[in-house]
Amino acid sequence: LISMLRLPLLTVAPNPENGDDPEGTLSFADATRAAAAAGEAIWILAFNHAENYDAFVQGGAVEELSNLVISCADSYEINPDADTKCYYPRMWAMAALQNLAASYCKTETGHCDWEWKLVNETDEYTTLELNDESPLKIDGEAVRLEIGKNEELLDALGNWLCQGPVDDDVDPNRVSGLNPWPSEAILGHGYEELPGMVTWAAVGVWKNLAISQWTHELHFDEPFGCLCIVSLSDDWIEASKAHEALYHIGVANEEVDCFEERLRYLHDDFCQDEPSWEDSQRNSCATYKAEQLCVYADDLAEAHSDIESATEACCVCGGGTIFDPATCVDFEEWKDGDGDGCGVYEEHAWCFEHGGNVDGYGNGVSADTACCVCGGGRFIDQGGERDEL
Repeated sequence: LISMLRLPLLTVAPNPENGDDPEGTLSFADATRAAAAAGEAIWILAFNHAENYDAFVQGGAVEELSNLVISCADSYEINPDADTKCYYPRMWAMAALQNLAASYCKTETGHCDWEWKLVNETDEYTTLELNDESPLKIDGEAVRLEIGKNEELLDALGNWLCQGPVDDDVDPNRVSGLNPWPSEAILGHGYEELPGMVTWAAVGVWKNLAISQWTHELHFDEPFGCLCIVSLSDDWIEASKAHEALYHIGVANEEVDCFEERLRYLHDDFCQDEPSWEDSQRNSCATYKAEQLCVYADDLAEAHSDIESATEACCVCGGGTIFDPATCVDFEEWKDGDGDGCGVYEEHAWCFEHGGNVDGYGNGVSADTACCVCGGGRFIDQGGERDEL
């Protein structure tokens, strides 16, 4: 299984001039399918099975899985479809890393119950510890250390995390009629070529990496905002793993701690793309959003240094121009059905739980529409009033 992970990195297009037989050469598509099958098998077999877990770790699976995540599409020039074909093996490679980075406990399911506890009764510092009812069976600390030392892998995991959450608005010209949610994907129906299939597995690695507290300050500054956003996913597998990751890094109140990141994601009016921007391949910011291309933005920018990167020009990639929320005003005299105004929603951080409610609220107008703190209201820009959000 471990050796199968190398196949996409070794496969090149057959060259008849060198005597290669095209029919006897493993195609890149077959190589990626084989690597994906190997990653999926490791994901399954490593879960809560001490002998299998040890065999994979000692056999070098972490290194090979990491290489597949980082370098699967490096043969792009000789395999034009390499990038698309690599979504599937990358997903299962990350899923396998997720289960190897996990710790397992002596519980019915093998899952561990982690809790934040005070170091002592007078100490304000807390520590993430196992619940007494879930004693440790398999410790994934060594794998987490190996992942934490691999900067290229962490960059790749961060890029794929920040591609989420999966969008149910699939381009019909690319893959027609598919529900792209990873929790409902079926092998052989075209889902393997959707980049949105990858994020859930990347989130899972971050979730288990966060079990080790030494990772929080070293590695979670940039992923934090993306975890806040992915936790809003309509797909339960993405959302649940993101919620767990946020808990592991000590987020006590997501609505408060994640407010700014979620507000920017939910309401595009806070950010404006650079007008008329296109990259060297004539992809616009809208294309980067629709086809989830941000993960390749830096590579394209390096290849064409005279063109501004999407990470600077496009909101979806973390660039663009951000409007100051201070230029937003609430709907005058708006109150919900209980008589609570926008100030109360801000004070109690109610936006994400109640902001979208309409029935019986404010004459059919929700806090999401009426209140700046919930991403609504009106912007005042350059002396003029902008359209309602």
